[in-house]
Amino acid sequence: MKRILYYISLLVFPSLYGQEVKVEANTNNIKIGEQIQYKIAVKAPADAAVQFPEGQTFGALEMVKTRPADTLNASASYELVKEYYLTQFDEGKYAIPPQKIRIGNQDYFTDSLHIEVHNIAIDTLKQPLYDIKPIQEVPAPAKSYFWVWLGIGIWLFILAAFLFYFLVIRKKKITFPWQRKQLPPFDRAIQDLKDLQNSKYLIQSQHKEYYTRLTDIVKVYLEDEVHILAKESTTDELLDKINVLQEEGKLNLTEETINNLKRVLQNADLVKFAKNKPSDNNAEYDRETIENVVIKTKEAIPEIPSEQQLDEQAYLQQIRLKRQKRKRLLIRIAAGVGLFIFLSGVGLYFGYRSLKNWLFNPYISELNEGKWITSDYGYPITELTTPKALTRRQIVDIAEYKSLINNQYSFYMGSLNSELYILTNIFSFRAGMDDNQNELLLDPQKVNEIMLSELDKAGAKNITTLQEEYTTPSGIKGIKVYGKMTIPDEVGRPMNASYELYSFTENNALQQLLITHINDINADELTKRIVNSITFKN
Repeated sequence: MKRILYYISLLVFPSLYGQEVKVEANTNNIKIGEQIQYKIAVKAPADAAVQFPEGQTFGALEMVKTRPADTLNASASYELVKEYYLTQFDEGKYAIPPQKIRIGNQDYFTDSLHIEVHNIAIDTLKQPLYDIKPIQEVPAPAKSYFWVWLGIGIWLFILAAFLFYFLVIRKKKITFPWQRKQLPPFDRAIQDLKDLQNSKYLIQSQHKEYYTRLTDIVKVYLEDEVHILAKESTTDELLDKINVLQEEGKLNLTEETINNLKRVLQNADLVKFAKNKPSDNNAEYDRETIENVVIKTKEAIPEIPSEQQLDEQAYLQQIRLKRQKRKRLLIRIAAGVGLFIFLSGVGLYFGYRSLKNWLFNPYISELNEGKWITSDYGYPITELTTPKALTRRQIVDIAEYKSLINNQYSFYMGSLNSELYILTNIFSFRAGMDDNQNELLLDPQKVNEIMLSELDKAGAKNITTLQEEYTTPSGIKGIKVYGKMTIPDEVGRPMNASYELYSFTENNALQQLLITHINDINADELTKRIVNSITFKN
């Protein structure tokens, strides 16, 4: 009868027997720094949501990495296997606490596992111990001027491209037009009319462009040869100016030549403004007419006396020389302005760097401007944001507090004699301690005595000590001990520095943060940034 009821319950309530949680580790004994492969296997119905532990939930053991859950499908259920890799750097016996797995809306807990961490035995007979080597002075690395040389290279490339364009490419482009401009006005006009005859304006039915070019040729010729303002004049205005020259005796054109010029200019106005479209034969006839007008005008100009002609040539030569001087002056001014801007930029850059290095410590400035790292340290976890990741250091033996401390973690960056030193200590208390014992640890005369003695060992002198209560931006209260000192740097030269020591008690542990730095405005900002990043995780 009991067996029948059991099977009935399996059929009616399958979800009560569909979940199974197992845990296993590949070993229970490791050496310091080795990793444990910790697996959690969950068997659950196919429609159930499974949530595995996340973060540092493995007690004193640190999770190095984890892998995505591996799924094995069955008929009505599936099995999930998730792997964690754990380690510990301190010798001792540790327990991995039960882990919570949520399946659907119900929580399940694994069994606890006991792990033993062994120290690495060192045979001092085969491997003798040596004294710590003294600090070696390393030459400072050469400063990188990559961006300066890159800027110089870009500027030189632009300058070379500019010179190449104006001295080679543009010179080729303007050689023919420039040579054409050097011809006398009459020869240039005749050559332009022949080019117009060989153009494709009429073939492409571009009569407006054809007549525009035709009138430009004759007007430019009249300006250069007869010295009248023809380009900006209308047809009537131009004919009036020619008549004035006729009356003054400076031009001897026949009535027929003037009428021919008038007819072509009027035809051009009709084509350009009234969209008239003459035949190609008429257009060619107008071109021949203008060519004849140019020839007749050349013949109609009275000869200038030799002395007057020489004076005019000297005057024109003087104008050309002035224009050339003005052009060279403009080129020199442009080159000078460009060189001045370049040298000013280089000078400002190096001046800024020199002033910055004189006012602020270059190492501290570099750390401030670099990429910072946020990382977790120790257990219970202390999260810090620092210029570089902190390195685990050898734990200092504190004999008088051994009965109170369960575990100690210590991480640092730099040294007490460097321009910046960061040290964080995490002391976890033994189970059963009360608040009075915590207060004992936080007594400034007892807690900070060890840290200040470290400053003495590093050669610090003239140490001033101030104390005040401190509250982090997140509302966590602690004690701040700070002051100034004179301490030798890494090569033995005296250095004015400051130190700040923060102590907190969170999650049944004592957390300490010590920062020493050279007296510098940027160092104060750097310290504030580190302290404001303190976060204590459960």
